Amino acid sequence: MATVGKKAAGGGGAGAAKKKVQRQYSAVELGDYLIGSVVFVREPEKEELYVKATVKSINGTQLTVDVDGASKTVDVSDCLNANVGLDPSTVVDLSKLPHANEACALEVLRERYVRDLIYTYAGRLLVAMNPFKLIPGLYEPSNITKYQNADTSRGFPTDVPPHTYAVAQTAMDMLRITKENQACVVSGESGAGKTETARQLMQYFATSKSGTGGAKIQEIILGANPLLEAVGNAKTLRNNNSSRFGRFVMLDVAPTGGIHGGVISSYMLELSRIEFQGQGERGYHIFYQMIKGLKPDEKEKCFLKKAEDYEFLNKSGCYEVETVNDLKEFEDVRQQLKLLYSPEEELDYFKCLSAVLLAGNIKYQNTQAMGTDKAAKLMNEGDFHNIAALLGADTAALNEDQATIMIRSMAKELYSTLFDYIVKSVNKQIQFDTDSKPWIGILDIYGFEFFQKNSYEQFLINYANERLQQYFVQQVFQAEKAEYEAEGIDHSMIVYSDNAQVLEVFDKPKAGVFAYIEEQCLIQTGNNSEFKSLERKNKVKKGRKKERKSEKETTGTSESFTAACHKNIKNPCFQIPKGDARLLFLIVHTAAPVTYDTTEFVPKNKMRMPNELLVAFKAANNVCMKSAFDEIEIPDTKNMRGKFVGSKFQKSMTGLMNTLKSSNAHFGR
Repeated sequence: MATVGKKAAGGGGAGAAKKKVQRQYSAVELGDYLIGSVVFVREPEKEELYVKATVKSINGTQLTVDVDGASKTVDVSDCLNANVGLDPSTVVDLSKLPHANEACALEVLRERYVRDLIYTYAGRLLVAMNPFKLIPGLYEPSNITKYQNADTSRGFPTDVPPHTYAVAQTAMDMLRITKENQACVVSGESGAGKTETARQLMQYFATSKSGTGGAKIQEIILGANPLLEAVGNAKTLRNNNSSRFGRFVMLDVAPTGGIHGGVISSYMLELSRIEFQGQGERGYHIFYQMIKGLKPDEKEKCFLKKAEDYEFLNKSGCYEVETVNDLKEFEDVRQQLKLLYSPEEELDYFKCLSAVLLAGNIKYQNTQAMGTDKAAKLMNEGDFHNIAALLGADTAALNEDQATIMIRSMAKELYSTLFDYIVKSVNKQIQFDTDSKPWIGILDIYGFEFFQKNSYEQFLINYANERLQQYFVQQVFQAEKAEYEAEGIDHSMIVYSDNAQVLEVFDKPKAGVFAYIEEQCLIQTGNNSEFKSLERKNKVKKGRKKERKSEKETTGTSESFTAACHKNIKNPCFQIPKGDARLLFLIVHTAAPVTYDTTEFVPKNKMRMPNELLVAFKAANNVCMKSAFDEIEIPDTKNMRGKFVGSKFQKSMTGLMNTLKSSNAHFGR
């Protein structure tokens, strides 16, 4: 979860929290050093950001220092105080360091990491560093017992080493004592180990002091992890088991351990991964698992092919993952499905997944039919009829462009609905009244992402991370102020800034990116009343009427959306890249500046299944299909405000933040 002693991509951004407390930064000042003092010198050109040096002489603001036997002159502004006479590997809480600057913190984390001490506290935060290996004894049942008996009366226990188990036990004890909701918030960049940390927390909550357990509800909750990872995780270049969705699980935890109920909420499954993966990546695990793991007669009923035969899977060149056993994990998936569904519905679920894969193979060409010369003629009728048979649904003739768009839209929307159906099915078996009983929540959500090309998925993921960052800063510093007040200590020296300015870029009413993309999507739906309303609200000038004819050709496109953002968003955290930026903008995030390619922003924000397909799916004779679509309403296309992807995601994030604010937070990063 942290890059130890190495240069982190991007560095601090515009929204980084600042706290002016004397020992917080501990920079070297002119009157603060002596010849012979040990300092850290910033070395930005090297992989390690800071090196230790000894001061040899002083000349104004210049220091001559000895670095590994070599003499070097540096400015005092490039130096930080070092902790002398302290073994960094023995430090369990970074907030207790005499000099708590970034160089000292990195030194502690690095020295602990090389000794397999991957957990360190930083005040109210547990810092976890991914070891990329299994550390013997760290997660043994005997280790759980140590933490169950730990003293958490003053926060994280000091009688046992830092651990995710310490966070879990602290949350359990606070739940028991205060009868208030608790939340374990796990954050970090992609590949940092968030999913594994969340799994450890849940396993700890499931372990009872009495040793009893194995109840069906707990079995389903724990079994939901491999099932949700199968349908929601995939191999990326940075992570062999990357979560491509966010989830918040509220658990009914007994005072002495054991889970008696739960509610799972999911957030924004990455749908583009269904039809495209980068070189060396994979689609969702479940596709490869069922291709390998279904029995021959089941494969025949599902019309399954080899992974190499699917357009949705064969572009990345990756079908196997060295550290992933698809067959073994599929056994866990099937065991969980048997707890949720009848044999018929379980098979129908796999039929639906097979239909998703086959949809990528469908090709059309234009032909004369039905009074038009642009009717769609199937080039591979066999696969198309197999899809219809698998889903038990009717199909309709369309022109080539519509058919290609619809079949891919259908595949993504179908997979999304099947994913949601899994979550609903699990909740149906485990749910409890979260309003009448206090709960412990575990948040495992996608980390900040920054690729060579960043599209709408990264935009939404990074927005979620900014919302979480704001929540974290407010919780930590407001809590510290409250402690100062309780002890009668003046806290006027504590000054911090959150990332409100960054968030304004996203969701400022009528003037943020979400507002402009919603506007473009409303215009593209062809709803004239919406278009006129938007024109009035934006005070369109009379001269605009002359432009309207030519503008209709680009209205609703990602290019016009981007132009609106360029013209109207006045915020230092929103920038226009140099060069041809018609489909680009840059946001200075808390973690790093990110340039977004907006080419697919509008179509991805609009993405929904056509109503005629929804009607067909609701009438399907595939049991799983019919159940999954049964509660989905057919939208009114004349009133789409607030129903696009971005609007719904904004709303879900606001709901999540409100839920978190109703709890006492425990942070892991």
